Amino acid sequence: MKRLFWIGAGWIVGCFPALAALPFVVSGLNHANWVAGPEITEADLEGKVIFFEHWGSGCNPCLQVMPHLQEMWEKYGKTGKFMVIGNHIWPRDDEKLRSIAKEKGLTFPIYQGLRLPFPRSSGGVPHTHLIDGRGQCVGDGYPTEFFGRVEELIKACPDRHPIFGLQAPKYHAGILEAIRPGRNVEPAVQALAREAAGGGTPAAQEAALLLAACEKYKAALVQDIAGSLATAPERAIPKIAGLKQTFPSVHDFDADYERLGRNPDFAKLAKLRQEVDALSAQVAAAPNTATRQRILRTVGITRQQYAPLLQAKLPSVREEAKALLGKLDALGSKK
Repeated sequence: MKRLFWIGAGWIVGCFPALAALPFVVSGLNHANWVAGPEITEADLEGKVIFFEHWGSGCNPCLQVMPHLQEMWEKYGKTGKFMVIGNHIWPRDDEKLRSIAKEKGLTFPIYQGLRLPFPRSSGGVPHTHLIDGRGQCVGDGYPTEFFGRVEELIKACPDRHPIFGLQAPKYHAGILEAIRPGRNVEPAVQALAREAAGGGTPAAQEAALLLAACEKYKAALVQDIAGSLATAPERAIPKIAGLKQTFPSVHDFDADYERLGRNPDFAKLAKLRQEVDALSAQVAAAPNTATRQRILRTVGITRQQYAPLLQAKLPSVREEAKALLGKLDALGSKK
């Protein structure tokens, strides 16, 4: 089955196999209901695990859940198989919601008043609908019930190219490895542009589709970085670095990158993330209790070293430092 795509000034026939559309409609998923984070469409949800969170701005349990949603988004969003949507269902107050997003460093999509066709086991908030990669609702309840299920559902999803998604090029299969985040994709993108400009052939049409996907991906990166700069600047640093590696000619955030790099709190926070990940992996891989206990003795030293981040000027830095140090405390409590 072929699909029509709008490229430039006209419609062309796509050469990609058609993606399986979502088997349900997210009512209200449009710009009018967007509040914060990246704007998305139903096409951005196809084939992904979706953690759909109903919440209210004045609900303390909802606000306590938000850092955990952000943590999942940071961890799994980069797989291309996962999406978090914060669906605010209380009376709309965009200024308040954006303030919450900035304070808590939330960078996942937040919308107002979206509706799913699935029943809810409870009318209260917070409330989660967990949707698997086939578009089936596999969870309906309190969010903490489903944190542990996300990874297994992601593993069950079909492989997605981080830029081209589930689309399978017929004439340019070799380009899938050349165009990947973290690599300089611009030579390959320029080659696609030259081929697409020729027009007329199915291969040229497919090149135009691939080129459009690259441009959409770049625009999404830029939007995500802009959102991070507004809500959680320390998280923008690795994202800007990734953008510069993938699209070296983009200089939109050079000044921000230089400015943020001079803030010692950001460097310390990045180092703390690495320390927590490394210690967690070492504890999990420890072959015996003695080795585990030896590793855990370093936890207290690490915590003391990074405790000053709890007094950082930026609320987002303090919030993430608190969460990371909490993970250290949890590690340190293990026997």
